[in-house]
Amino acid sequence: MSSDSNKLETIPAAVAFAERGDSKTAIEMMAGAADQGTRPPTQQRKGNSPRRAAAKRATLFGAMSLGLYGVLFAYSDTIMHYFTMGGVHAVLPIATVFLFSYVHGTFAGELWTSMGITASKKVGKPAAKQDEVRKPARDTRPRATLNA
Repeated sequence: MSSDSNKLETIPAAVAFAERGDSKTAIEMMAGAADQGTRPPTQQRKGNSPRRAAAKRATLFGAMSLGLYGVLFAYSDTIMHYFTMGGVHAVLPIATVFLFSYVHGTFAGELWTSMGITASKKVGKPAAKQDEVRKPARDTRPRATLNA
């Protein structure tokens, strides 16, 4: 309990030093408070962890994906009309596939990241350099020879 009361006394004292203009002492006191387990107000967590940010992006791209599918199904006749016109319009189905692929792929990737599932780091021997490649051993097996 004494460390808790010590923390409670240190922070207001540091604020008083800072208000008086003695910022060096205030910073030292707050650094001591941080060592005791509390954080100075300037180092408080903002709540924006990478997983939380990934969840926000996953929600955004998930909504975009749903919207794209909704537009595709709602206006399927019009979209099919333009896709089958030929000529320059032949690019439209390909562009649409790339758009859907990008949006859905980003959604899926951010969803996995928000759940904390990431690709494993490959741990193993590094690839051999060109100079270090071994030459095959000489074949010493007996061979049949013919002297003519």
